[in-house]
Amino acid sequence: MSDVTQTNCPICGSQATEQIFFKALPSGDYEETIRYECIRCGEFDLDGFSEVYTAPSRDGYLGEMGSRKRADLSAWLREKTDQRERRGGDIGKIVKLENSFLTTYNPNDLRDAFEAATITRFHEKADRLLLALRNASKYVGQPIGVFASEQDNLAWQARAWAMNAQELKTIVNHLVENGLIAVDQSPSNSEQMHSIRLLGKGIERIEQQNPGNINSDQCFVAMWFNDEVLPVFNDALAPAIEKAGYKPFKINDKPPVDRVDAEIEKAIKASRFMVADLSKHRPSVYFEAGYARSQGIPVFFTCREEDFDELHFDIRQFHCFKWSPDNPGKIVDELNKMIVRECGRGPV
Repeated sequence: MSDVTQTNCPICGSQATEQIFFKALPSGDYEETIRYECIRCGEFDLDGFSEVYTAPSRDGYLGEMGSRKRADLSAWLREKTDQRERRGGDIGKIVKLENSFLTTYNPNDLRDAFEAATITRFHEKADRLLLALRNASKYVGQPIGVFASEQDNLAWQARAWAMNAQELKTIVNHLVENGLIAVDQSPSNSEQMHSIRLLGKGIERIEQQNPGNINSDQCFVAMWFNDEVLPVFNDALAPAIEKAGYKPFKINDKPPVDRVDAEIEKAIKASRFMVADLSKHRPSVYFEAGYARSQGIPVFFTCREEDFDELHFDIRQFHCFKWSPDNPGKIVDELNKMIVRECGRGPV
């Protein structure tokens, strides 16, 4: 490893440190990698090749993008950093940085990560800030120094998916007006925000929206467990889920320790989202999908083409991916993109 040097983050332009090291490849070769620790984005790795695609002054995909998309990618990286820190472990280890290692030799990998990192709806940004406050609080009402310093403010801009300080203040004011948080002013300047406290109504909002699953790396797969349709799991569902950064889980993956229905409900509640394959129209799959939606968990539907026309009427309002037994893997890319668009890229 080289010495740690001061620099500007290639993603957001904030103050950062960089350190060059060499990452071992399966081929036995070594790849030059730059590890950044940014006050806004957190800690992440980029290899020397991908830096060409991030520097604003250079030609390349990210070099052409504006501040809005850079802020979104910064927020995505900050979430990955916070997730690693909550789960413990030495984040300096290479294995702990894989989740935010953006690209190897293929600039399209970086392009996919960049396009996945986007939240446009205001209420989602407000919910992200509430969730981050909950994760940072040891008790309800603990003051969190969101505006205590420039470094703190930049990190919290990323956690709220805000482009700048003004957007963060707008989100904060909205939450204050709705009684979800309280703001403490600076001791030295009564007109300047200093810290934020999460209130009881804010906790209720988090629980109602069920965003606790936003940190889950699991996808519950509901389907008919029969050889006729299992190829779609192996060739389409599992690859799409894993490519999005999540782990697919079927209820028959492990022996139950409780009633099967209780195990199913527990596994669904522990999942970030569900993929429900409606082939053969199994009543249990419809029930599990309905239960997931009642818990605020996103559900993505798939169905074998020969069963597609018989979809239940109350499902037809939702998009359903039609797959063919001759080529079930054809839906991988489209399903993957919808998962990432709706749920974000996962931590796996």
